[in-house]
Amino acid sequence: MNYTISNDKLRVQISDLGAELQSVVNLADGCEYIWQGDAKYWGDRAPTLFPICGRFFGGKYTYRGKTYEMGSHGFAAKQVFAVSAKKEDSITFALTDNDATRAQYPFAFALELTFTLCDATLHVDAAIRNKGEEILPAAFGAHPGFNVPFTAGHDFKEYSLTFGEVCTPNQMGITPEGFYTGRCRALSLVNGTTLPLDHEQFVIDGIFMSRIANRVTLSAESDPHSVTLDFADFPYLGVWQEYGADTPFLCLEPWCGLPSYPDVSDDLEYRHDTFHIASGDEKKLRYSLSFR
Repeated sequence: MNYTISNDKLRVQISDLGAELQSVVNLADGCEYIWQGDAKYWGDRAPTLFPICGRFFGGKYTYRGKTYEMGSHGFAAKQVFAVSAKKEDSITFALTDNDATRAQYPFAFALELTFTLCDATLHVDAAIRNKGEEILPAAFGAHPGFNVPFTAGHDFKEYSLTFGEVCTPNQMGITPEGFYTGRCRALSLVNGTTLPLDHEQFVIDGIFMSRIANRVTLSAESDPHSVTLDFADFPYLGVWQEYGADTPFLCLEPWCGLPSYPDVSDDLEYRHDTFHIASGDEKKLRYSLSFR
């Protein structure tokens, strides 16, 4: 079921399945910013990544001597969230552990996602709470896709990513199968801030970066519309599309977590880039999307 929040600038729809963003419409001119999930290219829109980002090698991990299976990006995207609070311009979705989650992830947890509109910005606040007695290992990320071009008559190659300050990102090595190699190289930006976009950048996979400015804008000089992502709580940014000569979307993905290394079976207690949340504690994160 889809739920709607709105103000005088934007109308936003979010599904209770995965607490997945479905639509952001500019009320002044009807511009739809969110990719609408055409299965010809990619059938999702903005999946929630929890309790892992990326994938385990072999789709399996161990925890205290027992083996568990878990798919790419975890299970949150396939779980129905409850609506725990709703106002005209904000909504909170909540997921707690259940039989299906415990079969893959033997922990007691609560995940809350709150979507709040403030002028032309959508804030997304995540809270991961440990309801159990043992340490909760978890990661979290977002995977929103955006229509590119935003406005008809423009071409994908007109668009670029512009960071909020000069930086030299590390581009992390990702195998064609989606695993992290542990290797990085410097990614050169025009004037230290701008990455021009081209479909050929995504032949193998996405562009995954660390050591970056925590604000980035997806825009074209000739298009009046743009999206700015603020992600100060997230150490990694993925930029991804399903490769194709005419792919009409781009994902901007703030991650707190990375895929497994190739040929390495993970023990979840010791997995890299994972929060370790004490019993009764919670981890809070925010990212924001500003639309023009």
